[in-house]
Amino acid sequence: PEEKALFQADWVRPEWNGRYDVAYGKSKFYGSTTYGEMRELCGRWVNYYEFDFDRADCLPGRMAAAGYETTAIHPFGGAMFGRDKWYPKLKFDNIAFGPDLEKQGTGSCYGVFPGACDTGVAKVIHDRLKGAKKPQFVYWLTLNTHYPVMPDPAQGTQECDRGPAEWRHDFPMICRMLHVHRQLADAITQLAMSKDLPPMDILIVGDHAPRFIDRDSRLRFDQQHVPWIYLKAHDTAAGAGTMPRAK
Repeated sequence: PEEKALFQADWVRPEWNGRYDVAYGKSKFYGSTTYGEMRELCGRWVNYYEFDFDRADCLPGRMAAAGYETTAIHPFGGAMFGRDKWYPKLKFDNIAFGPDLEKQGTGSCYGVFPGACDTGVAKVIHDRLKGAKKPQFVYWLTLNTHYPVMPDPAQGTQECDRGPAEWRHDFPMICRMLHVHRQLADAITQLAMSKDLPPMDILIVGDHAPRFIDRDSRLRFDQQHVPWIYLKAHDTAAGAGTMPRAK
């Protein structure tokens, strides 16, 4: 119940309803992050090294064929899991990894996977959409909420003040993770509600359950499904900066 309450506080935002039709749901997941990427981008339950990219019919290529400029963004290095090799095969026009993003002012966040700060990535996406000359499809694989979330001054995770005191004491790692979730949800909300951007649709979806080592923490999360949230703009007229609806 503690985690559910914090999830609701972060991801059920009344202000969204003024600009979007909001839907919530869950999807079955299998495997690690790259499995989740292939699931969402290509509709295939397979890892990237087993996939025939030459015969791919994936979302970035379909959007590019429809006239969209396509962009992939990930705050970590591109060599991890070979993303610098297979992202181009998905027909992304633009690809930005951690070092590129930090040069654009995202800031640097510490952790087991140190890289650009997700809160800063939202501003990079905002600027890209605002300056776009054609419709945009932007894929953003986040980083900072990945387990384990370490104490980091850049993210304010040295001390976690979320949830009841007893729960914080018993599950400090969960507390830090959900603390960073709140920061991510705030950044996405600011992007979604920006009045200087044209209408866009936003799909937020998990890749896999948090891989906590201790059993008590792990079993506090659904081990078969990930949540998704779909923000469908009230005005979906096509224009520069418009994101496609999820298929």
